[in-house]
Amino acid sequence: MLKKVLINISVIGFCLIALSACNSTNINDPKEPAISKKWSTYTNKEYGFTIDYPKELNGESVVITQDKNVFKLQGKNPVGNEAEIPITIGTNIRYKKDIEKFIKNTYFEGCEVKDVLYTELNNGLVPVDIAGTDGNGECWINWITFVKFSPGYNKIVSIDLGQEPPFNEKVNGEIQSYNMEIVNSFKFTSSGTLHSDVVEYISKENKEAIDAYVKNVENTLETYSKCENTVFDLSTEGAQLLTYYDDNNLVKLDVVYYGETGKVEKEMYLKDNQVVHNNVINEHYNQPIYEQGDLQTEKVILDQQYFKNGKLAFWTKGGEIIDPSSEDFLEEANQLQKEFDNLHLSQLIEKNICEQIKE
Repeated sequence: MLKKVLINISVIGFCLIALSACNSTNINDPKEPAISKKWSTYTNKEYGFTIDYPKELNGESVVITQDKNVFKLQGKNPVGNEAEIPITIGTNIRYKKDIEKFIKNTYFEGCEVKDVLYTELNNGLVPVDIAGTDGNGECWINWITFVKFSPGYNKIVSIDLGQEPPFNEKVNGEIQSYNMEIVNSFKFTSSGTLHSDVVEYISKENKEAIDAYVKNVENTLETYSKCENTVFDLSTEGAQLLTYYDDNNLVKLDVVYYGETGKVEKEMYLKDNQVVHNNVINEHYNQPIYEQGDLQTEKVILDQQYFKNGKLAFWTKGGEIIDPSSEDFLEEANQLQKEFDNLHLSQLIEKNICEQIKE
């Protein structure tokens, strides 16, 4: 049964017209105005979202129909024809395979996920890039569409603006568009949890700020107090710890784990008593160290890891971005928390071990 409510709904997301992403001129033509008429905020408790909407469009009330998880925003365009924006919400979305299933069900069975742009997290939503095709393919999306994933609430939303954005109004003889004001106002609000309490998500701005902090630490490394220790119970051949303190604040921890077939070097950077960045260098030997012969490093793999609130948020392995919704990412996040415990990181943070050694 369809339910009607005087509201408007939309969702911010990734935009595709056929094979290419639409630019701002596609969706803001005519020009988007500042909100200049009476708007209201609708709250849907069933699916846990809010949306801002104009109460009227071209002299007609704005309404939305709901059929389960599918909504249709309805109004009148400047020439009196129906203006409609479909929106679909998906729940229990945790992994990339869940996102892809939602896209196939919402659009076409031949559609696939091209990318989930985690570093573009904004307003709690992550853009999803669909691998569209031309008219001869199995994912021919030749209209403006937005798809956004909410990792915090395990939900996803899609909204279609059509080939021509529908929510326009004639004001003082000129056409004004409200489409992107509607789109940008969408928020998921219901309580939810991340798929793990060891994983976080990070924006591009957060990542750039961490890069700047790491660069500053490296530039001032010689000004910090430094202590070196050997620990034999962290790996088969022991481990070397090198700590850097700015007064009593741990800012960097270098760890080298020695093994029979290689070694792992880690550079952990800390800010406000939490790890924010980790460089990992995996060196693999051509033979075990106990065998006779010329021992050489055969392969080197570099990982870069970014953290938010002390939890793994972004990870590249050998230059390849690891999907934060993947099982590999979750397993790595869990292993890192165990590693922090094994290193007694909380104790290293609480007291400058250089001072301990002096005592």
